Amino acid sequence: MSRIRLILLAHGSRDVQWRKSFETFRDDLASELGKHSVSLAYLELIPPTLEEAIMEAVKEGVERIRVLPLFMAMGKHLDRDIPKQIQEITAKHLKLKIELLPAVTSYPAVYDAMKATAKQAASD
Repeated sequence: MSRIRLILLAHGSRDVQWRKSFETFRDDLASELGKHSVSLAYLELIPPTLEEAIMEAVKEGVERIRVLPLFMAMGKHLDRDIPKQIQEITAKHLKLKIELLPAVTSYPAVYDAMKATAKQAASD
């Protein structure tokens, strides 16, 4: 069992089609990293919530969690809401280490892939 868990965090939508892309991404990543190394959570509207995903990881013996927000940019949720939620969880589980990573688009590789996709779309 992995002692580190990556939790992919998406905003959340009741639309099943919206969720499928995130679930497919999670499944593809889990097939490479191991099914116990990655999970998916949603900020609102549908389960599992971030807290539920973290608690499941804790039950499985995970000691370190990295949360990767699948968000386009920093904003209120990433600046305030999610850090507050993580702080409340770590206050209850003192041995648990949770790291909130930047929005996925903050990474140069993601930015470059988006730019390449936009340039291709503009030239077709």
